Amino acid sequence: MKDYMKEFNPSPEQRSLTIKGKEACDLDNKYCKINNDAMSAAMRDLKPNTFKLWLYFAKNQNKYTFWLSAVDVHNFTGMSRSTYHRAFDELVDKFYLIRDPEDTRHYDFYERPHDTGVRDCNVTINK
Repeated sequence: MKDYMKEFNPSPEQRSLTIKGKEACDLDNKYCKINNDAMSAAMRDLKPNTFKLWLYFAKNQNKYTFWLSAVDVHNFTGMSRSTYHRAFDELVDKFYLIRDPEDTRHYDFYERPHDTGVRDCNVTINK
């Protein structure tokens, strides 16, 4: 056990883990920031492929708008078109995606389920 780990008193079922092999973050190798609490809640709330689509949306910057494509989602995640549509519908049903009543092709994505009465935007996504 490494010296700096000796001060901790782990339970018998815990394991020590070191993250290695991550490349430097730059324009060719990007990392994203995602709220840990929101990610943990979504991980527990959503089906696995829906969580994958949630991550696809959450990786974007706040207020970023783009035209959503099932093909791009497939290229990034490996998700089939039918799985994409089921996952999209679950995000709508659970209020992570809110359809704009004035533009039915536009949705707003929220890291956490959103009260539909409030229209403050986090990440904006067009469909």
